[in-house]
Amino acid sequence: MSNDLTSGRRRFLQRGALLGAAAAGAATAARAEPLTVAPWTRAPGEPVLWHAYGQPSPF
Repeated sequence: MSNDLTSGRRRFLQRGALLGAAAAGAATAARAEPLTVAPWTRAPGEPVLWHAYGQPSPF
């Protein structure tokens, strides 16, 4: 192999490693905000069998 080919590959790999490290650093620096969850979504709702099946509707 020629020296130009080897140095070109090294340069390519070094730049790729630098770009990969920069992307990994940017990914850890960008953090998401915590989600805000409404309190009513954390409590159980009305039971399913609150109204018995087979009963006429009040409407």
